Amino acid sequence: MNVAPDRYEMRNLTRIDEVSKILDILLSNILDPTLKRDAFVHLYGAGQVATILYLKRGHTREECEIACIAAMLHDLCKYLCPDSMYDGHAHKCAVYAKEMVLDRIDVLNDEEKTAIFNAIERHDRKFEVDTPLDEVVKDADVFQRFLRRPMDDCFYRKSRVQAIIEELR
Repeated sequence: MNVAPDRYEMRNLTRIDEVSKILDILLSNILDPTLKRDAFVHLYGAGQVATILYLKRGHTREECEIACIAAMLHDLCKYLCPDSMYDGHAHKCAVYAKEMVLDRIDVLNDEEKTAIFNAIERHDRKFEVDTPLDEVVKDADVFQRFLRRPMDDCFYRKSRVQAIIEELR
């Protein structure tokens, strides 16, 4: 009997693939099926949005990969540690992403890991302007939520969402 090769064996692994391996394992441990679906959709969706926006903003493919990883990890703790959902969740998510993912892979250098950590830690500072990486993670966070519920005025009326809609026109 022939067994289909693992999807990762069929091509060269990217750094996103390395992060995805760990992320998939962590998210698969979520017991509530609705929360699990929301986690997969939001985190992977935010990664895709970050990639699109960073490309549009003139960044290299390598820089887009870092943006994608940061966005994929930005709310990880929020889904895996429900008690961290509110006060200080961005800092808790940054620490959790570092301990559970970034410290366990060797495909990112220390500067990249620090930039990812900082972007995750700052993603709740929506009314402050930080580095371009920080800003794209903030934008990916709110825009992914809008894409999931485009008729929800709660997301549509946010100034960041409106700015991204204009940017993409």
